[in-house]
Amino acid sequence: AGLPWHAEKDQFLHLGAAYSYRSIDDLLRYRQRPESHLAPRLVDTRVKVPDPESTTGELMTQDGFEADNQSVYGLEAAMVFGPGSVQAEYMAADVDSSQWGDPMFSGYYLFGSYFLTGESRPYKGGAFSRVKPKTDFGKEGGMGAWELLARYSSIDLDDGDINGGTLDDFTAGVNWYLNPNTRMIFNYVYADAS
Repeated sequence: AGLPWHAEKDQFLHLGAAYSYRSIDDLLRYRQRPESHLAPRLVDTRVKVPDPESTTGELMTQDGFEADNQSVYGLEAAMVFGPGSVQAEYMAADVDSSQWGDPMFSGYYLFGSYFLTGESRPYKGGAFSRVKPKTDFGKEGGMGAWELLARYSSIDLDDGDINGGTLDDFTAGVNWYLNPNTRMIFNYVYADAS
């Protein structure tokens, strides 16, 4: 990751790329919730395989699928221009599984935010850091920092012989940073799964 353009502390462009190779010793499984840890997982790469104890060829659900290895690729970009920012990330997993058609799974998101109170998303060491309001809530009449945001994300777990499903999420929200250590998050998430 790096900063190819950096005009001021609150005006910059971040670009990043990642790659990893992973050997699989057990079953491989991908699954995802719709941007909320309280929601159920709506897409999942569980598979149906023949039940070895069945004499009639019945199928059983297996928590994952056989794979030898996977290569994981990632690209990311973020731009901050004062109180506004946009960022995006793309990830893909290329799986070596001859039994299941060598599937490739992918996902991405697009995110934008704007601080109504003039703050900017701070950046340090290749990552965003904690937001510090110009004036903490309740201190000298301060109202903290208010951020409006929108996000679209998509994941596709259908490929090869795996039918894990697809999930598209639309999020609109407000973040209220009372001080550097306290944030209240108000999000509305609409999930469309198949």
